[in-house]
Amino acid sequence: MISELLLGAQGFCPTVDLADIYAQAYDLWYAGKHTEAFDMFARVLCFESVTQAVGAPGKYVLVARGVFKNTRSRRGAMVAGMPGVSATGTAGAAARGGAMPPEGRGGGGGGGRRGPSKPFDAEGEKTVRAALELLKPHLRA
Repeated sequence: MISELLLGAQGFCPTVDLADIYAQAYDLWYAGKHTEAFDMFARVLCFESVTQAVGAPGKYVLVARGVFKNTRSRRGAMVAGMPGVSATGTAGAAARGGAMPPEGRGGGGGGGRRGPSKPFDAEGEKTVRAALELLKPHLRA
């Protein structure tokens, strides 16, 4: 986000799990407080490194913040009957007659990570919640 703001971006569309932190960084930047904005955005990067390390699904942060009750999704059930969409809800290779990439290699949706991710477990949940506690003074919702 900061690199885009340095280039003159007038907006930013983050993921929703830490939108309040992103908004604060953005507001600080346009208030001329670039150092503070950089520091605020660093909190996002640190938190993301924690969630990636423990294999936390994106929705889990919203569960931990009290937005959702669980990480279940209707997406697979909703798209299962749609032409050109695989059972996992992805269009593309299946619709073009191609094969899906092997597990952990390409195919999008992986946030740039390669290889199998660590299974998300109770210890991971505890780690994410501890990291959220550190962010608590900066969370708005």
